[in-house]
Amino acid sequence: MGKTYVKHGGGTSTNFWPDDDENTIYLAGDYSLELILAEIKDKWPGYKIEDITISSEWIQTECLTYDLYCPGDYTQFLVITKNG
Repeated sequence: MGKTYVKHGGGTSTNFWPDDDENTIYLAGDYSLELILAEIKDKWPGYKIEDITISSEWIQTECLTYDLYCPGDYTQFLVITKNG
């Protein structure tokens, strides 16, 4: 999705949602292991489990241009990366 600009009473803030790319999948929300494996299989048919890294990251997705820290501006993602 990339960057979006949201109008509000105080002006405009910049929001961000990471885009999947050739080697990375970003999943937000609740996923079962079955759904995670299905996402991996759809993206990379014939993958080997040893070629996949799964990590968790908090990424700022809202109010990027606002100058006050707010934990609610972050979203937790499972970041699935195909190695090599």
